[in-house]
Amino acid sequence: MSGAYWIEVSKCSPVARDLARPHYSRAKPDSRELGPPGQKIVLVGRDGKAVWGSHRPAPWAGVKRMDGFEGHSCFIFRNDGGPLSSLIIREAVAYTARKWGLAPFITYVAIEKVRHKRDPGRCFIKAGFHRVSVKERTKHGPMLRLEMSVDEVSRCSASG
Repeated sequence: MSGAYWIEVSKCSPVARDLARPHYSRAKPDSRELGPPGQKIVLVGRDGKAVWGSHRPAPWAGVKRMDGFEGHSCFIFRNDGGPLSSLIIREAVAYTARKWGLAPFITYVAIEKVRHKRDPGRCFIKAGFHRVSVKERTKHGPMLRLEMSVDEVSRCSASG
């Protein structure tokens, strides 16, 4: 993969919404806006095959995440046949760090909602995230918590 894969779009982008529609994280698949309240970066692949969403609570609001994590989060990632997922995850993490500053990253993977494979979250793990825990009871079933250290985020930024 040569050059930047991602293009930043509006949180209301029709292209991003179409890519995100089938994703399990969409409480209302046809809602106009992607992601939770707060600051968001929404990225779409240049080939129109992937979507990524970064989130952080608005720094000026003094709001903290319910899980206590301090850093950036991936609220959606879907790759429908674009480049290798682990590579474009690292690029999206680097993009976010350049825009918002270095901070650790977190994401959750609904174990029972992703395509069945030997290890859910594999693309995130290959990208440098590590397994932290599993929360058994959520509206999406068991959720795998994955985190990327600030040092790994820095390596993503250095290589991108």
